[in-house]
Amino acid sequence: MIIFASDFDNTLFYHQGENGYIRKEDIEKIEQFQAVGNLFGLCTGRALFDVFFDAKDIIDFDFYILVSGALILDKNYKILHKASIPFSVIKNMYLHFKNKYGYNPLLVTEKSFCCVQEKVYDVDTDIYQSIYDMSDLEFIGVSYVLDSLEASRTLCEELNARYGDTIIGYQNSTSVDIVCKGNSKGTGIKFVKKHLKANKIYGIGDSYNDLPMLETVDVSFTFHSSPESVQKQATHLVSGIAEAIDIIEQENEY
Repeated sequence: MIIFASDFDNTLFYHQGENGYIRKEDIEKIEQFQAVGNLFGLCTGRALFDVFFDAKDIIDFDFYILVSGALILDKNYKILHKASIPFSVIKNMYLHFKNKYGYNPLLVTEKSFCCVQEKVYDVDTDIYQSIYDMSDLEFIGVSYVLDSLEASRTLCEELNARYGDTIIGYQNSTSVDIVCKGNSKGTGIKFVKKHLKANKIYGIGDSYNDLPMLETVDVSFTFHSSPESVQKQATHLVSGIAEAIDIIEQENEY
């Protein structure tokens, strides 16, 4: 049995205007990969409901590493691991970056996105009038959606310096994804590998927040168009998931 973990956005799912798509050749290769007893799962910064919005009933995932490792589910959506961020940390972080930069975050629970007063991204969002109205919610992630790589890099560095004893931020292109300290795509890979008693696990991703995954898997893939630091971490550069599976098949001779 071979295990292959994939990032979602711009790795499996490609954005096109208001919609997006999964490549037909990738779907076919994944189905063939699973048909011979191998496992294919996600390792993404997204929440489950957000994945379902774009990919439900298209691919039958065997496991889910979600919200940058803060939530891990099995094939049947049973929770295997969950790490919540204390509301006191959420509140302090929100007030600091709102007052300093005017930033309004996208807050993530298991079932929904939440924002204070207005949407920050074009997704279904529960709107609250005040951060204090959210005190009873359980948050597993936070995202700041910014307008440049420099802005996201600066915020990520400041956030980790200021709150690094309780939370950690990962730069994801022009966004910053935040989870409870001790969680990452890499810790998610380690958990799944142990849970499934796997000897070897493969992984593919395209951006900075995939580095913990690419550093942890036994064999890693990224794209010719990925940032240089991501390419340097990868075992193979490929054009897509289908090509990565071809390489896996060749390495394992099946």
